[in-house]
Amino acid sequence: MSGSVTVMPPWAYHAFISYSHARDLPVAAALQRDLRRFAVPWFRHRTAPLTDRPGPPHRPLRIFRDVTDLSAAPELWPTIEAALASARWFVLIASPGSAASVWVRREIEWWLANRGPDRMLIAVTGGQVVWGDGDFDWAATDALPREPLAGVFEHEPHWIDLRTLREELGDAVADFAAPIRGVAKDTIVGDHLRQRTRARWTLRGAVALLTAAVLATTTAAVIATRQRAIAVDQRNTAVANQLVGESQAVQDSQPGLARQLLAAAYRLKATPQVTGALAAGAAIPQELRVAADRFAFRADGRVLATVGATLRLYDPATLELLAEKPLDGKQVSAAVFGPAPGHLLAVADGTDVLLLDVRDPRAPIEAGRLVGGDELMLAAAFTPDGKRITTADRGGNIQEWNIADPALPVSLGTMPFRKRFARYQLQHQPGGKVAAMAPILLRKPTPPINDELAANISVNPTLLVLLDERDPSRVLPSAVKETDAIYTFAYAPDGRHLVTAGRGAVRLWTASAGGALSAPVTLPVADPAIRVRHIAYGPGGRIAAVGDDGTVSCWDVSGSQPVLTAQFRATPADGKYVLADELPNDGPDEDWSAAEVESPWNPLDLGFSPDGSRFALLTPGGNAEAETVAPPNTLRIYSTLDTRQLGARSVLPGRAVAGPDGTRTVTADEKTIRLWDTTDPLNPRELGSVAAPDTVQGVAFAPDGRSLAAYFEQEVWAFSVDPAGPMREVARWQLVDGQKSCPMPGYEKLGCLIQASAVTFLDRGTVAVGDLTGQVSIFALDHPDGALATVPVTVGSLSHLAPLAAGNSRLLLVAGQGGLVEIWDFTDPAHAGERGRLPGGDSPTWDAAVSPDGRTVAVVRRDGTATVWRVTGGGTNMHRIADLTDTGSLTAVALTPAGDRVAVLGRDRTLAVYRLGDDTATVELLLPVDASAEATASLSFAGGVLSLATAHGTTVVWQLNPAANARALCVGAGPPMTATQWARVAPGLPFHPPCT
Repeated sequence: MSGSVTVMPPWAYHAFISYSHARDLPVAAALQRDLRRFAVPWFRHRTAPLTDRPGPPHRPLRIFRDVTDLSAAPELWPTIEAALASARWFVLIASPGSAASVWVRREIEWWLANRGPDRMLIAVTGGQVVWGDGDFDWAATDALPREPLAGVFEHEPHWIDLRTLREELGDAVADFAAPIRGVAKDTIVGDHLRQRTRARWTLRGAVALLTAAVLATTTAAVIATRQRAIAVDQRNTAVANQLVGESQAVQDSQPGLARQLLAAAYRLKATPQVTGALAAGAAIPQELRVAADRFAFRADGRVLATVGATLRLYDPATLELLAEKPLDGKQVSAAVFGPAPGHLLAVADGTDVLLLDVRDPRAPIEAGRLVGGDELMLAAAFTPDGKRITTADRGGNIQEWNIADPALPVSLGTMPFRKRFARYQLQHQPGGKVAAMAPILLRKPTPPINDELAANISVNPTLLVLLDERDPSRVLPSAVKETDAIYTFAYAPDGRHLVTAGRGAVRLWTASAGGALSAPVTLPVADPAIRVRHIAYGPGGRIAAVGDDGTVSCWDVSGSQPVLTAQFRATPADGKYVLADELPNDGPDEDWSAAEVESPWNPLDLGFSPDGSRFALLTPGGNAEAETVAPPNTLRIYSTLDTRQLGARSVLPGRAVAGPDGTRTVTADEKTIRLWDTTDPLNPRELGSVAAPDTVQGVAFAPDGRSLAAYFEQEVWAFSVDPAGPMREVARWQLVDGQKSCPMPGYEKLGCLIQASAVTFLDRGTVAVGDLTGQVSIFALDHPDGALATVPVTVGSLSHLAPLAAGNSRLLLVAGQGGLVEIWDFTDPAHAGERGRLPGGDSPTWDAAVSPDGRTVAVVRRDGTATVWRVTGGGTNMHRIADLTDTGSLTAVALTPAGDRVAVLGRDRTLAVYRLGDDTATVELLLPVDASAEATASLSFAGGVLSLATAHGTTVVWQLNPAANARALCVGAGPPMTATQWARVAPGLPFHPPCT
């Protein structure tokens, strides 16, 4: 014990409460509160004096508890020791937490050493207290500390059990109040009841007098409050929806502000329009204001570098600034990471190239320097093995360096072009033996102008030059002829293709390992008049290009034909153009048109992240309306998980079907079935795959998640899904013509093909398959020889099958394209029969959904109606919850696993999510789907997300949690919104920065 002891008056407290803060803080507070005033008249407030004279209570007790009674003492224990010394009783709140507490043990030790056990009271709030032979049974007792209580009590002490009471102690307080006040328990309980009765009658009299006076005022206030609340709610609804529109208007020019406007809208009110915009918020690019001219992603995708006068390193996932390192402050013309492991960053800084080691992104270091001549370095490119680097300067010097030891770079030779360049694009073919160049010559107007201005107006196309890496002085022949003069080019990450952008078109070339180019394919463009001067090639067949007007075009070239998947604008806030008539006259040898003279909208840099999930674009300028001084340039980071659905938060290949608990998902992509861990649905992890015998047209999970069924045309397969091993085929069946409906009259020469159209599991071992002839075939996993039964149904061509909750029966919902929806009993497949039909009209049924527990059913039809039922009575009763209507046909429907929400997709490509009550359906989200997605795509809920399986071969996922979406929007939200900007969009409303 050290330090001075706080001096308190003797007997300052009636009792000292010792307890564990981690577990028993609520019950300690309740005991202090109730013990102070137990049996005390309501009008008594002065604390009772401490005397040794027993008697009826009249005033509140003094009870010490450290949270309420400790002052700002320089040391904690002296103050507690002083309180113990001035207390008459010790109340121990016993639990496993207090038994393990060092402070509680120390307080008990002091009390036993200075007071003894006679004035110790025990209240048990958790664990066990067991008395043995002359002491506590310490093998069973865990609510008391063995040290120092072992052997202290000669007889079993009285303890009070509060384990079921916690914060509402009631009359159990009498067990503590009686000994502390020195009166019998019966006496103090009687006093307490009398005081409570007296207080109740006093209160009733006061209430009776006040009620009449207050009633009229209260009624008027309630009405006024309700009207005001309604008015505020209507105002918030209108302003929140208006902010959604404002966000859409500025997301091209000020994406960070657009993100903040949506976050602000959510603060006001989560209307269906707001929650839908939040779900699709990933379509708005992130905005990062940077004092930089170039950027680059590290090869593993975990570091984003921006380079200017200062090197800054960011975490791409959170945009957290990891490190800053001042550079030489010269003009930066290029920044590029080396190939994997990719920790070396080359920066063309002035006349040199810096080599920076960013293995540790929080502590970058300079690893070496390639010293150039007097000309500005324009380009740097690593060889595929990362051991060499090629540089190019404005004077036309192409130099090769060995950087096996970055600290001691070795020049391997220089190849002078004897020309001066405005810009220089340089890239080594990944996996090949070629270095490709696109040097743009520096213009020479008369009278002469400085190099920087001359470079800005030098925009004419050039030739693609291919060099043999083994002999850089050797120029290889190129299929890109003079007539195909280009502005830019980029190799695919695997080196097998090259994309070029020239005067006439954007073309995709096949590239051999030796560098030869062949079989050019022209990529589709929305407007051929827009020239493309900047282009990037990412993994997975992603290509992005920026046109003169700031239009960003995205292509998917992974399939047999390239597809233009998306276009969006990257409008600069303060972009500048140079007009032809502002330029000096050319000399007599110059030949360039006015169209070539006009300076384009000129991005500083662009590129994909290594995994292709993001595309970044660095542009000059920023938000001209910002009130604060900000860095001069803007880095926009677009989500390119699926460029047809830019708002997707996750993407899976193929059509996805969620498992029964949502933690596993299966996707079917052509002939490959993949199993995914979707415990975190926004970050799926592939568990394994299996090759299907043919193209998969439909797939279903068994209720226990351990089997899959899939089909193609007339063939049905079953696969085991064993978490401990790979998926494998366990059965294969053929559909048969049980109705003798083939061949169709008049089409005998075409033969007969029974095409499956729906599949589900009746139970974990029984599969039901519907087909276009209107029959349901039942198969058993343990019966691989064929169908147990083939049952004709009356709904016609089948579109959907799903099991219903039916106790011991096996009921199946059967929906047909003709409009009928029936319930069939397949308990005995050989004697299956129709149990009933759902009303709904004659309009064709597009889709049906049943919740995983089989208790909620939803059907959507071509006439724009959706009907939702609850299944009761073991499947015998269908209670109609709601009818939903839309202006156009509804094409897809999904239910949450709990059956409390339903999502429908309209042909106008709007997703609507409704919350279901007992007899109501309330819309809570409206989400426009990109027009490039097929309106007949399928929907599913799992793990708090909504999935859309589209016809273009992917399943995209949206996060439905609006709070999480609002937080995600605040990552990469650019400069904070200003009060002036807020007053413009929400005049009269108080301003609170939405992302703080």
